[in-house]
Amino acid sequence: MATRIRSSAKAVATDAPRKPWQIDAELSGGYDSNVLLQDDSSNKSTGSKGWAASADLRGTWRFLDEPTKRLSVQVFGHYDDYPAQQEANLARIGAAVIGQTQFDLGSLGPVDPGVVVAAHRLWLDSKPVASVVSGNVYASRLSGGSLDVISLGGQRLVYDRQNDASGFLWELAGRHWWLVEADGVRSLLRRFEFSLRAARFAARTEPETWVGLHPTIGAVWRFGEQQKLGTVDASVRAGYEFRWYAQGAPGLPSETQRIASLRLSAAFWTCAQSSVGPYVVLTNRDSNISANDFSRTQAGLRLTAQW
Repeated sequence: MATRIRSSAKAVATDAPRKPWQIDAELSGGYDSNVLLQDDSSNKSTGSKGWAASADLRGTWRFLDEPTKRLSVQVFGHYDDYPAQQEANLARIGAAVIGQTQFDLGSLGPVDPGVVVAAHRLWLDSKPVASVVSGNVYASRLSGGSLDVISLGGQRLVYDRQNDASGFLWELAGRHWWLVEADGVRSLLRRFEFSLRAARFAARTEPETWVGLHPTIGAVWRFGEQQKLGTVDASVRAGYEFRWYAQGAPGLPSETQRIASLRLSAAFWTCAQSSVGPYVVLTNRDSNISANDFSRTQAGLRLTAQW
């Protein structure tokens, strides 16, 4: 259960002044073919599909916002609603502190190191279920036609009732963006990207402990110049995760999973502060334990707003 903070790459790329506070909201709704992540035969018999909706709200306060020094605090909330499968309804609230600075490394140019510390609380079907505390250090470098980011992070996950599944997640990740345009903030929105993530989750019991490797490729393209009526942002990302479990459950072999995903989305800007557009997410998990196989299709519309 990885919790992520949005990249500050945009802040690295521009020295333009920004207002000290910002609010971002997102609403989405559509179809989900497998809410409970059941294997295909079980999903057909139980009907774990139907309408799905989610809401995100994030507030950011920038205490320090200089070209080479940035410090901000975020508070955020998220809610997933599944009317036909209320036991899967998930709520999350949390807060994060994000700091970033810049060093000039001579021939290598400027490098922007940063740190993110966050805490989250989760509820499932209105019942408290887990807490997450995370820390992440990273360094980014924007040079000519590329942006590179490397990060190392850890998360402490504590379940309220599933103590055996609680544990610590280590992550080492790298990301490379090929920028089609070398200058300006828009260059970050016309790119091809590759990322690689290695992770190890050390749970209290061996059957819940795993290591994983997750490469991803993608592309993002802005049709237009600015966030205004007529501008369209399109993206596509494909990933394939390998996950190996340390030990099998009683009577079962150690599990190996392969998780393929494809994400497509478009955002049609209606003005400088809001956009609307479709999204599609396809996920397929293949396991040597057939009961853990599943496929899932999510599709719908997403509305975003910024203040």
